[in-house]
Amino acid sequence: MYYGACCLLLLVLLLLIGPARSEDNELYTCTLTVAVPSGRATFAVRPRDPFVVKFLAALRFTRQNGLNHGSGCDTAECVAKHILGEVDQGLCAQLLRHNAVFVSVGESCNVAIALRDLGARSAAFPFDWNLKPLDSVVAMLRSNFSSPFLRPESMRVANVRLPKNALESDGFKDGIPRNITMAVPTIDDAASILFPHDFIAASDDIDAGVDDRNLASARAKYERRIQRLQRLLAQDATHVFLVTERADYQNWPSASWNPFVRLELAFEHFGVDPATWFNHKRFERARNALVDLFARRPNVHVVTHEEASDLLTEVSALEDREVSETGGFGFPLN
Repeated sequence: MYYGACCLLLLVLLLLIGPARSEDNELYTCTLTVAVPSGRATFAVRPRDPFVVKFLAALRFTRQNGLNHGSGCDTAECVAKHILGEVDQGLCAQLLRHNAVFVSVGESCNVAIALRDLGARSAAFPFDWNLKPLDSVVAMLRSNFSSPFLRPESMRVANVRLPKNALESDGFKDGIPRNITMAVPTIDDAASILFPHDFIAASDDIDAGVDDRNLASARAKYERRIQRLQRLLAQDATHVFLVTERADYQNWPSASWNPFVRLELAFEHFGVDPATWFNHKRFERARNALVDLFARRPNVHVVTHEEASDLLTEVSALEDREVSETGGFGFPLN
């Protein structure tokens, strides 16, 4: 009788918890891009997994990519240990050990870029790669994303093109794009969000709209990112740092080939004044509203990009001290 009751209780718990979600797993995965004989490859691992699981993943990665030497190593096993050590001492793994996730809610892409470059961007979220006034973010978070989003009837496309990846912008220095995927700046009027990178033109015609298949895939991508953020904000075990920053549109680079100039043309096409969207007083009001929204959530913190930088610097310094004192994080480094 007791055994049967325990089994029934366990079954109920499993049904309530449900299967592990791969999307949630992405929050706890760290990556490292490595130079390999064929170019570059990305190694992904969950730092919280047991060492044997992580080492198996690293060993398979090194062998699949022909990494038998380098970093003072002359075997794949040694390279695997080195790669694993790099990931485990990186900022992404450090934050996971402190149960912290940083999320960009900046008005431009700058916060996401900074978090990525620091190694603190552990997953993609809905506000990473778009332009919007902060009050648009607050409205969507307050409604838990129940308001219309990426509906065809509320979307418009600009008659300008820019590189899908801003890092490709050098291809425009001579005014001629070379083998560059071109994106169509697209605005969602209902949400007041401009998407510079997500939508691809249906044809080379400057007046062509967004490809229908691309629209469907972009919507699915943002739905995944929205659900990921919803789950993150619904839990209370991990500390969530929402990083804010006002878009400094007045200091965008002015070279004619630069994507920021093309964005200004997109704003002009849409009839949107950046000075209105990215107004300082409007930003401060929205930021105060964001703080109030999560005032009763002790694990959700609204921080400025300067505060985020200071926190991440301190986390790195703290971990460096711990490494020097303990000699590592539970696996052989030599």
